[in-house]
Amino acid sequence: MGIVGGLIWISGLRLDILFATVYLAWNTKAPRAHHMRMDHYVLSFPYTTQTLPLVLGGSPVVQVATCTDASLGTAPKGRSVVANLTKLNEKAGAVSAHAKATHIVFTSSFESELDGVARGLKAQARVLNILEERRVSMASVPKLWSDNKAMVDFVHGEGIARGVRHMELRMWYVREKYKQSDVVLDWMTGRDIPAD
Repeated sequence: MGIVGGLIWISGLRLDILFATVYLAWNTKAPRAHHMRMDHYVLSFPYTTQTLPLVLGGSPVVQVATCTDASLGTAPKGRSVVANLTKLNEKAGAVSAHAKATHIVFTSSFESELDGVARGLKAQARVLNILEERRVSMASVPKLWSDNKAMVDFVHGEGIARGVRHMELRMWYVREKYKQSDVVLDWMTGRDIPAD
């Protein structure tokens, strides 16, 4: 519990460990050996990545980029975990991050990833509103990254989603935002996406 408490404190500055810290916090009552290994790995990660920028950094050009990811069925009661982090450019540190268990149990990674992208768009909109109020101009349209190729193709209108009639209507919001050219949605490998 002490290690997880330290990680919670550190995650206030290092938003890139938020996803793993949330997962570990759920397992403090009866941790297993792999939870302890993960505790030590996550605790050593900020030390071994000291050169990463904490908040801004990178470049003076503002190019808002949001990365999203979902973990199917890893939360308590079989729920998924969705996470997103937003940067002011691709080489900067995160200025906003969020990880949360979904309120329902998803039956596919496609659906949980789509929910994660919808939440990522809303988080990105909050950052964009702050930039607009501060009169900060952006170099180009904001970017959004996901590691689920089938879901990205679906949003682009290139793929077909079968058996998704039960998806909540709010998730079609992602496709509409993409069609309006308010955001560029693209695929990134699971190995490279920082929201993992």
